[in-house]
Amino acid sequence: TRRDGDIESEDAAVDACAQATEAQAGDKASVRDITQVERNDDGWDVEGIVEQRTEWRNNSDTERRRFTCTVRYGAVQNVTIDTGAIAFN
Repeated sequence: TRRDGDIESEDAAVDACAQATEAQAGDKASVRDITQVERNDDGWDVEGIVEQRTEWRNNSDTERRRFTCTVRYGAVQNVTIDTGAIAFN
């Protein structure tokens, strides 16, 4: 049985994906950038960058990874975080 959620706007999809990504990435993770939001027939695909730290105060031990989040029928259905870190200059 499909359970519809209450995500009805692009902003709500971005917010829900950010929360779901941070929850999956760990307690010291934060979404740093949303790089793409694409609407489709039954929801949104949201892509961005999540930053993972071992400690809040330690900026030197930080990894940034790409993530993809799928919202279907008003609910987050999947979050995928790439396994390779992204190098930023």
